[in-house]
Amino acid sequence: MVLGFFALIGISAALGFVCTAVIFCFGFQMFVARKSLGFAALFSLGVAVFLLGMQHTMNLHYPTGLLDDVLLPMMPFL
Repeated sequence: MVLGFFALIGISAALGFVCTAVIFCFGFQMFVARKSLGFAALFSLGVAVFLLGMQHTMNLHYPTGLLDDVLLPMMPFL
């Protein structure tokens, strides 16, 4: 349990808040809630759209990770 928490913090530090939230939601839906792959992917996409929409609407600045400087320049629409 505690190991999972520290893994979540490590992933968040590496990938940033939004990517970690999407990965966590996907993993939770697949392994804990036992939902189908399509549902988990659609749910995770919804989480990403919601978080990025709130970021744009409310001018939020989510915590970034170490790899955001590598990943974000490849996605100019963000």
